[in-house]
Amino acid sequence: MAVKGRMNITLGADEIELLHSLAEETGVPAASIVARIFSAHVPELWEYDTWIKQQQAGTRERGLGVNLMVSFGPESLIAGIKHITPGYQTQGEKFLAGLKKSATDGDAE
Repeated sequence: MAVKGRMNITLGADEIELLHSLAEETGVPAASIVARIFSAHVPELWEYDTWIKQQQAGTRERGLGVNLMVSFGPESLIAGIKHITPGYQTQGEKFLAGLKKSATDGDAE
């Protein structure tokens, strides 16, 4: 679903102070800084979205997954997912495995 719009977010006093300082020092508007930082994490957030949709409501994994979104630092979301679900393959890993298999199958011909 492609939705473009505005969203208000609440930040703590320290985060607001930092954001204003960064904006003042760089001349980059605070909203642009937030948007750029968020966009840097979009692939990881899509992977999390794919993973969390696979977790059944009421399961330990689903509960841990929700908690992961709330407090995933300092590890990445992907590292957290792999900690909760050992052996989980990301979409990128599945893609690379498919390429490798295709290359190997092509060598056999």
